Amino acid sequence: MLIISTAGHIDHGKTSLIKALNDFDGDNTPEEQKRGITIDLSFSHLEHISFVDVPGHESLVKTMIGGIQSEYAMLVVDINEGLKAQTLEHIFILKIMGVKNIILVLNKIDLCQDIDAKKQEILKQLDFTPIRVFLVSAKNKLGIDELKKYLLSLKVPNYEDFALKINVDRVFNVKGIGLVATGILKSGKLECKTYLSDDLENIQIKSIEVQHKNVESVVAPARVAFVFKGNLKVGNIIYSKGYLRSANEIYTTLEGKLKHDENVLFCAANKQIEAKFLQYDRFAKFVLKKPIALSFNEPFIILKNARAVAGGVVLNPLTEPLKKSKMIELLNALEQKDFKSAFALLNQNHSSGFGLFCAPQRFNLSTQKALEYAQEVGEIVDLNGACVYAKKALEDTKNNIKELFTKNPYSLQSAKSLEKSLGIDEFLCDLALKDLDFLEFNNGLFYKKGEKLEKLLENNEEKIYDELNCLTPKAPYNIYDELNLDRKSGDDIMKKLCSQNKVKRLAHNYFISTQALEEFVKNISPILKIGVGVQELKNEYDLSRKYAIALLEYLDTLKGVKNIDNKRYLMQN
Repeated sequence: MLIISTAGHIDHGKTSLIKALNDFDGDNTPEEQKRGITIDLSFSHLEHISFVDVPGHESLVKTMIGGIQSEYAMLVVDINEGLKAQTLEHIFILKIMGVKNIILVLNKIDLCQDIDAKKQEILKQLDFTPIRVFLVSAKNKLGIDELKKYLLSLKVPNYEDFALKINVDRVFNVKGIGLVATGILKSGKLECKTYLSDDLENIQIKSIEVQHKNVESVVAPARVAFVFKGNLKVGNIIYSKGYLRSANEIYTTLEGKLKHDENVLFCAANKQIEAKFLQYDRFAKFVLKKPIALSFNEPFIILKNARAVAGGVVLNPLTEPLKKSKMIELLNALEQKDFKSAFALLNQNHSSGFGLFCAPQRFNLSTQKALEYAQEVGEIVDLNGACVYAKKALEDTKNNIKELFTKNPYSLQSAKSLEKSLGIDEFLCDLALKDLDFLEFNNGLFYKKGEKLEKLLENNEEKIYDELNCLTPKAPYNIYDELNLDRKSGDDIMKKLCSQNKVKRLAHNYFISTQALEEFVKNISPILKIGVGVQELKNEYDLSRKYAIALLEYLDTLKGVKNIDNKRYLMQN
């Protein structure tokens, strides 16, 4: 599908031109018909082309910005009036929004006395070269067939096959159908399944419509309508889970003049958010009042007093913990799309690894393409986990593991358990373990050389049992972590102790030795004669409510104990 937006001064004939092309009248609300101007975005189509007709009134520039999300635009100019204030503002917005294919449509030629002179006068005032110029009269349909033939001959641009992203521009309720939303599918493939909104709401797509036809799926670029279940509003972004993250600090290029530390309105992806502008060398940093999910090279416009005064493209859409000098170095590389240099810098400044599953959002690159760059500049690359590491990250991991085995020479570890206890990726832990020559590997576990695995398991079994031999033991995983013990090994030991009836499980994460339980029953028996409830147990043994309830429920399993009004009594024979 090809998407074409309109642009131009109010009353220069944008909506009339669309009507001449496809017989669709975009001014269909009562207010639009009464005032004779376009107020909201309107959408129509001509064969494989979707038109987005935008308002031209100066007070509706925010709405106009929301409609410019396409590769092509028709700049409509009344040949008799020439370029007006809103024409120039719309040209500025088109350039900032990255619309390179601008078709100049000079309208109302039926009222013009000297068409060629007026045409040349307008062309001289433009600071860009249109890809084509057409002379038309939307009213009398002069030149419309030629324009229509040209539009239908335009090639549909190729979009990268990234994850799904839709900017929502309308949400409404249709009787008998339900909630309906429309928007421009920017990337990916839309199907009837569940996606995520930038408000972190699950959005279930129930049916899809493209150009008034029901479809099972549609690929970008496309204007789409869909019936959905969930919470959506105009301005929301829908995306594949795991694709986008939001941030309230955005680093960008900047065209136009702004004052450092001034408040502005940041407009991008159908959203308008209050922001503070900070001059950042020759770049810009915007601190937004609300976080937004943007992508690399995504355009934005800055409004002041409802006028478009500046704009640019996003370079770094996510929070990045870099010093200013390093951030400026990164922004220079990103502006030039020098991803090798950008990756090299990020690799050196991310001590625990730099993930690349975010590459579509951060660099407008597929994860596979990002991995190719990473292999050229990265010292260690995890192809399956899509992560790149510096050599220092591996050395730091090895040092952490050495310290762990120094604390507990009887430790049993795996890469997976270290990922949880150290907070370091399993891939890096595995490399480190295999590179440490003081360790042996057997049955999926690493341990100190010279030690016997059976003896180590026995030793750790004794330590775990000792930890559980009290009324208020720690949770198993906390015990494993303190012992620097692999969680699977710890769980195996715990299962063995339970099967031998040395340990009982009373509740989630509440394991206690049978000996400690027997001691508890012995001590509590005298009090059971007068009745024991939650509060009595808490007071007597300084227990949490969770532990007290679990112990009372254990007492329920004993012969001679009866629950009366939530108190346990030892019944006399």
